[in-house]
Amino acid sequence: MLVLRYYFINMTSGSGNLDALVKEYLVFRGFIQSAKHFDTELKADKDKGFRADLIVEQLISFITSYDLHSLKDYWTYLNSRVFSRLELRYHDSTKRLYFDVLKYYVVHAVSNNRHEKVSEFFSKLAVELQQHPEWKDWFALPFIRNPEANEVFSIYFNKTWQDAIQLSLFNYISIIFQSMPTPALLDVKSPTSATGHKVEEQRKTSKAALLRGSTDLVDDFYTLTQSITLEDPNLLKPKKSIVAKGIAKVKGQHSALASRTKAKTFTSTTSTSAPPATGGAHGLDVSRTSSMVSSSDVPSTSAAAKAKRLSAADHQEMRQELFASSNNRSSHAATSTATSYSDSPSSSREDNSASDITLSTADADFMVSGYHAYNEHSNSVTHAKFSPSGNIIASADIDGVVKVWTKTAIPSTIATVISKNHVLSLEFADKSDNLLLIGSKPGSVKTFELTTKRSLREILITEEVSNTKLSDMSVDEFGSSFACSTLVNGTTSGSISTWDTESGEKEFAHEDEAIQSVQYFDNGNRLLLGCVNGTLKILDIREGKITRVWKAHSGKIYCMQLSHDYQSCYTMDSDNIVSQWSLVSGRLVQSFPVHDGAAGPYVFSPTPNHRQIQTPKDKIFSLNATNTHFLTCHKNSAIIYKIIDGEAKANMVLGVHRAPVVSVDWAYGETDTCLTADMLGHIKLSTLL
Repeated sequence: MLVLRYYFINMTSGSGNLDALVKEYLVFRGFIQSAKHFDTELKADKDKGFRADLIVEQLISFITSYDLHSLKDYWTYLNSRVFSRLELRYHDSTKRLYFDVLKYYVVHAVSNNRHEKVSEFFSKLAVELQQHPEWKDWFALPFIRNPEANEVFSIYFNKTWQDAIQLSLFNYISIIFQSMPTPALLDVKSPTSATGHKVEEQRKTSKAALLRGSTDLVDDFYTLTQSITLEDPNLLKPKKSIVAKGIAKVKGQHSALASRTKAKTFTSTTSTSAPPATGGAHGLDVSRTSSMVSSSDVPSTSAAAKAKRLSAADHQEMRQELFASSNNRSSHAATSTATSYSDSPSSSREDNSASDITLSTADADFMVSGYHAYNEHSNSVTHAKFSPSGNIIASADIDGVVKVWTKTAIPSTIATVISKNHVLSLEFADKSDNLLLIGSKPGSVKTFELTTKRSLREILITEEVSNTKLSDMSVDEFGSSFACSTLVNGTTSGSISTWDTESGEKEFAHEDEAIQSVQYFDNGNRLLLGCVNGTLKILDIREGKITRVWKAHSGKIYCMQLSHDYQSCYTMDSDNIVSQWSLVSGRLVQSFPVHDGAAGPYVFSPTPNHRQIQTPKDKIFSLNATNTHFLTCHKNSAIIYKIIDGEAKANMVLGVHRAPVVSVDWAYGETDTCLTADMLGHIKLSTLL
């Protein structure tokens, strides 16, 4: 614990000194306006020089001044700047701290009889909080007399709980900042600078102290806040703030260290630095650190005097070991494998991977800048896809539950639709992200409006509901029409039909072979059909006939996607082969075999006595905007392949899961975001740089 704080102070003081050097350099070069702008931005620095104590103070100041708007805005900033870079398994801890900060605000307002602020809090945040069961009792708080004596709320009015929340925030933010890769300037080492650490004994002592613990730091302090009960009266007695002591100590050390450093010359010397962590703060691995170092674990004063500081290179080495990024954890000795981990930060991690994919981390074309998780489905996901804008996601599971939710740092559900039958297809019907088409097993399509959260109509695609099922849907680029393909059970026949999105009237129908996939192109005038027997067909809607047919695969065509120029299409069959075909000539352009199991069937055994098998239901591969990379499903992850010199080579492991990934999607815009959904009902969004 003390070692972590020492490192934290070292980094923040180095950052502060570097700011002064940058300003001095700008003035020296005559860049006066740049120096002024730099100084102005420093004064408005929301990161507070990467000092966790100042960030905690800022949050507490918003609470004590009853500034809910600023509190929310500042947390949103921290979420996008800091917390969103964490691995998905830490998002629950972040959410718990966020809720604790909000509870702190409410408790402070109630304690000071600011009832109007309590009312304002619940009126503004009711929609957000009512989705979470832990807030159920809190809506009754404004109507309870003497909540300090209430068995539900008494713990929150205790000073010890409030101190513990501040300390949890301080430690959480401190460790995140320590795991962030630093710019090269901060790694400059000088024999006379505060970063000139050279004693190997202290490195070993500090490292041993960090590795002694067995529980997660954040969860330990969170458990402390939850363990205060009415049955333990000693804990309910007011105590001196432990966080005040900690922060005061940090401030004192920071000031002393800064003053010593200021008096010395910051000289650049040539040094060999360990390579920075590639994953940013999202690579935080707190599970190997101690939650709190006991007095017997802290190095003695004499030992600390003997070993004054660590070298910058040793610090970097320890940081990489303790806070290895997600890319580094999935790679050992320059290799990366798809691994499985627990969603709990405090639980031990085991490599349950059965992956046969071996990657060089250095060859990865992307870096993950942030993760988001959506775990509202209670069973295996069947469909998951981005809206046309890429800001909304629609997903469905095998229970027929459809969720529509936002692509934000903390994803929130916009609407929930429960279908009586299995969901077989899911499509957004317009570019405004407002209309969702839900195709279900009996051969019907429901149009659902998101703004009003109601079903507009249900269209019966086929009257033969007993032996015909909907296989796929596609919406034209204008959103005015949608196409449906159907299969007749037990036969090789099927049909294709198009429908007016607004009126629900049938526009066109064509009987054909069993069709597995359908895709609009040519401004909605033609349809690309992928058949069960591996045949590709082009249907001209204007002429009402098939204009081209060619044998594409030996197996069933599960998934199709058009190229960005609409001159070719990419297909994937049951033989785990991705192929590119010319839509002009029908000839094969190139073909890419991928890993076994990419096209299913996907097998998952949550318990020794239960085995679940799922065939592809949705998109099992997805191209990026330039068609140079594509994303595929894998056992416990997704694999990004890079197309180069007519071959597809595995380039990156993405979105590690605890169950097979069964659906993927790739949204592109200012930043690329990849979606991966698994058989546990978990969906993960990975933002790529």
